[in-house]
Amino acid sequence: MIYTDLTKQAMKLCFAAHKEQRDKSGLPYVFHPFHLAEQMPDEESTVVALLHDVMEDTPYTREDLARLGFPQPVLEALQLLTHDPSVPYLDYVAKLKSNPIARRVKLADLRHNSDLTRLDHVDDKARQRVKRYKAAIEILDGSPSAPLSGAKTVAPKRYIAFDVETPNYANDRMSALGIIVVEDGAIVDEFDSLVNPETYFDAFNVQLTGITPEMAEQAPRFPELWKTIEPILSSGLLIAHNAAFDMSVLAKCLCAYGISWRADVAYACTCQMGRRCYPQLPNHKLNTLCTYLDIPLDHHRAGSDSRACAELLVDYLDHGVEIQKFLRCYDLLHIRTKSERRSRNGI
Repeated sequence: MIYTDLTKQAMKLCFAAHKEQRDKSGLPYVFHPFHLAEQMPDEESTVVALLHDVMEDTPYTREDLARLGFPQPVLEALQLLTHDPSVPYLDYVAKLKSNPIARRVKLADLRHNSDLTRLDHVDDKARQRVKRYKAAIEILDGSPSAPLSGAKTVAPKRYIAFDVETPNYANDRMSALGIIVVEDGAIVDEFDSLVNPETYFDAFNVQLTGITPEMAEQAPRFPELWKTIEPILSSGLLIAHNAAFDMSVLAKCLCAYGISWRADVAYACTCQMGRRCYPQLPNHKLNTLCTYLDIPLDHHRAGSDSRACAELLVDYLDHGVEIQKFLRCYDLLHIRTKSERRSRNGI
């Protein structure tokens, strides 16, 4: 949480305005806006997250908030986030795209509300709400969350290749993370960081990755990194090598820190694509493919592995590989790849 005079004022108002309200499980409603606020990267977004339902669900008006001294960017975002029932829901959502603060807060709101584990009982009405939320996320995000039942998939234009390293055999924390963005068949951006896993290191992992507890101690924690990497991960199709492993570590980190992102997310694996593209190779490990294609690799270093994964993807695209055939759906709540039957049925 970002603590400033303005955010503390918003915290007090949020608590006072929603004091008697409960969510669908009977828990105090204020847990929801506080959860969103924890994910925000700046002061104004934090304030909007705390107050995003105040004008819609309480007697407070925009004029009241202006009199309390909240700045114009906050008021504009809150006005956009206040849904007029006469406006179709998805039309209302589409208007939020023009305002970065409103868009950021609404995405966090939709993802938290899509988490069915918050409910004591999941019925058809709840599932229908989640479907509507997923449609709204697609509008705001522009990236796939899961293969849709019976729909023709279109090849994405933006891919997010990523790799994680872990500190121990549990594989439920990160010690390093590398991200490479591929757009229109070319690498356009990259991110690489050590991560403080806040847990113990196994000697095997230290030897494998070269990352020691001392190196990771001053690195950012995963929740701090999430504010930076979430917009990147949300902006395209996730790609990894032996992707089920990296997806599981990501899901476990989100779960461990109580971060709500999505119920599920689409991804593709460069190992699987490599088997199709280069069937003659003895195996399709990352180092084997990189040696064959003369791609530089400092193996088990997240920055290098993610770049190598991205280079493989670019090679596959150049060879005409149809990414749509390799799309899979990862269930972030239950930490597993959904079966193809489940993915087709939208379960």
